[in-house]
Amino acid sequence: MADPVVLERPRLGRLYVRLRGPLDAATGALLCAALREALAVTGDVTEVVLDLRAVDDVTAGHAALLAAQSLIARAGLRSAHIVARPRVRGLVMRVCHELDDPGARPVPSEAMAEAWLARHDVLGFADASFDQAERLLAGLRGRGVDV
Repeated sequence: MADPVVLERPRLGRLYVRLRGPLDAATGALLCAALREALAVTGDVTEVVLDLRAVDDVTAGHAALLAAQSLIARAGLRSAHIVARPRVRGLVMRVCHELDDPGARPVPSEAMAEAWLARHDVLGFADASFDQAERLLAGLRGRGVDV
């Protein structure tokens, strides 16, 4: 059986992490241990890409992802979470909001991860969501809808 957590050697400041199978407490512990080790050894990491496309079950994944993203956020790193399934995307969005981490975002592809991480001037997911909600409410108010 393949390892559920695979870290690639950091390139140009970017650490690439691939996860597969269920995201549960055991995988979360492996992920956090691997991140701690990689971040302690490699001081030049500024970005983390978590590839979650091969994760097939996130039923018990909240605590695991929250712990991993907390490590990333506390280190002051930006991160992109590549997701292919709606439930995984929802979990990543929940974690980003809970941590209020403007440097984290779920993305659908490696190209989008590259685009997100290349643009340091782009708002974080939570900020962008709030701005979109404010624009929507302003438009409704402009039409006389009481909100």
